[in-house]
Amino acid sequence: CCFTFIQMLHQLGHYSRFGFAASTTISRGRLLTSYARGGRTKAENVVTSSHRRQVVKSSSAHLSTNSSPLASPLATSSGLPANDATMKSPTPSLPPLQVARKNLASDISNLPEHAALLSLSEYLSSPPARTPNASSALPPESLTLLSRSILATFLIHYNSRVASLCGHGFYTIGPCGEEAMAGAALPLGPGGSVALHYRHLATNLARFGAGNDDEAWRSVLLGRARAHAVSSLDPVTRGGHCALGGCEGDVLVTSTLASQCPPAVGRALGGALARWKAPQAAKFGAGAVHFVTLGSGSLSNGHFLSAVNLARHAAKEGRRVPVVFGVSDNGLCISLKDTSSYLRDLALNSGVKVFEARGNDVEDVYERTREAVEYARKRNRPAVVWYGGITRRFGHAATDRQGAYLEQAEIEEMRASRDLEDNLKRLVDAGLTWDEVRADFEFLKTECEAAFDVASTEPKVESREEQVSRCAVPYAEPPRHLPPGTAPTPPFAPPPPRRRGGGG
Repeated sequence: CCFTFIQMLHQLGHYSRFGFAASTTISRGRLLTSYARGGRTKAENVVTSSHRRQVVKSSSAHLSTNSSPLASPLATSSGLPANDATMKSPTPSLPPLQVARKNLASDISNLPEHAALLSLSEYLSSPPARTPNASSALPPESLTLLSRSILATFLIHYNSRVASLCGHGFYTIGPCGEEAMAGAALPLGPGGSVALHYRHLATNLARFGAGNDDEAWRSVLLGRARAHAVSSLDPVTRGGHCALGGCEGDVLVTSTLASQCPPAVGRALGGALARWKAPQAAKFGAGAVHFVTLGSGSLSNGHFLSAVNLARHAAKEGRRVPVVFGVSDNGLCISLKDTSSYLRDLALNSGVKVFEARGNDVEDVYERTREAVEYARKRNRPAVVWYGGITRRFGHAATDRQGAYLEQAEIEEMRASRDLEDNLKRLVDAGLTWDEVRADFEFLKTECEAAFDVASTEPKVESREEQVSRCAVPYAEPPRHLPPGTAPTPPFAPPPPRRRGGGG
């Protein structure tokens, strides 16, 4: 069965270590889309209707005649060409994804994310009044950054789902419902390391610190669009998928569970050790805090448990271990409900200091994360931030069939969550204006769609040599020469020769 599956993947397209490259083909009257990072794209990508087969033909024709996608005009606010005559006009040719959006407009309108987009647009057109005399702990200079990060998180997910439906995007894990995690980026600051769970896109976007710099945001949006299109020009993975990064100190998380946790503890311990033993080679300065995030469903994973155990042991021994574990809880471990709050109890009884935040409130996320980071920095001890009360709006991933384990009423209730709008209201109460928020929304909506148009036309990883080059880790020589008068000490001294045979 596995051999047959691999043969099928060979027929569909190229595959890679961390994500299968994009490939579409017609077989027996069906449009088949290859896999990306272990999961199939939306079920609508495997269809039999003739109008979708025409999408591939039209897209291929436009791709062959469009030598410069960057020169294409920006999409309209609806993302669709004006009429059929525009589609047939060879000059200028439209990006294939834009063509597909027009041909599949009816299917796109049925996406729950599309209904959410319309609802958000309606909310912004007639928003509630600002709360008088409201106070906020959020830094005033960061309000625009938070607003754009929250809106961009939703819009990137929306466009990735549309691209997936159109056959130009691949395996989409959604961050929607966790937009308030943008607040966690503010207290981190430079100097430490950050390893983000794949759902914490809002934290990643806020870490870029683009503020109201439109050009910087265009670059950020294009980078994320390239990730969803598995473009070989993706600045983070160069053709992989499902990894967040790109900022100073970012550590890529290629696992979807908790394997990022033990290395974070190692960086916290190693940073202090390096400053003591070899300060000229130390990567992290004094006061560095190492932040790693995961979903609550991974708390029972051995990687998390061993990481916490190591951090506790190191702290007990008097070692410096400034690490903060950020755990977001949406009440579901893919399909398993945490009805007894067992995972929360597991975190609270982990033996390290725990800070509880309302994970759907950007201000509370900011404040509790700041407290945890300050605790870890001043005390050089581990901490946990529990981000509770999060709603998973659109399923675990694009491949998720929630109807198998949730009632339809539950699914509809989660889709109708207003946490995004509530957080925008908090930012307005803190000092933004609704005019600024509306302008940010329109700017990001247009630029995000344009970014996906460009990224969908870029080359994928097509050969074994490219894949080896992308995945190979360069060998780093440890420092061999210490300052005069410094005795060689581990880990720089050569290891003793290994004895043959014997026990021990």
